[in-house]
Amino acid sequence: MAPQSEVKSGAEVGFATSSPRIERIILRSPEVHVQVNVPEKKNTVWDAGVYAPAIPGIIVAIFGLWAAHELAQRRDRRKSIGDLCESLKKIVGDASSAAIDAWLEPNASERAAGIASTKRLLQSAGITATTIKRRTQARQTWAWARARTRWSVKFLERRSIDLIADVSRIRQVAMDDPFEDPERVADMTRADAINAATSTLISAADRALFDYQG
Repeated sequence: MAPQSEVKSGAEVGFATSSPRIERIILRSPEVHVQVNVPEKKNTVWDAGVYAPAIPGIIVAIFGLWAAHELAQRRDRRKSIGDLCESLKKIVGDASSAAIDAWLEPNASERAAGIASTKRLLQSAGITATTIKRRTQARQTWAWARARTRWSVKFLERRSIDLIADVSRIRQVAMDDPFEDPERVADMTRADAINAATSTLISAADRALFDYQG
């Protein structure tokens, strides 16, 4: 009798019927350090970056110089206007004294010198008053703008110093007829009017200068 064949399963034979198992192996790559050498850039006088850090300081310095210049100019202008006003008051005082002396002088030949001195001093007073008005006339620009704008800018207004009318009033009082008449007699009644006009001009000059300087 022939021997029977024996059939064994795959597990018994010694190999698995399923697909083989593959395990993952992770290999870490070594760290790579890359060094890039950038050549150092040399700044020149034409590079804007050289001056950029100093620009704020330059602006502040320029503004400080401008402000100091404006303040110095304003101070000098105020001083010059004040000196002119003081000179005008002195000239008017001398003119009024000369006019009063001429009115009180009974001698016509001696009176002529007082008349000439009065005319010369009053002419100088008129020139000084005109100079003061011309140098302060620019301040009226703010008043012109205020009258033609919707919003008031009165706080910027500066009135000019105009004393021409006051000088003309003194001239009219001091040289009224018959001041130059050689045949007239001494007149003591003119002194009060001349002194009153002179006091009015001095007060007006002080008030106008105070308003101008603010």
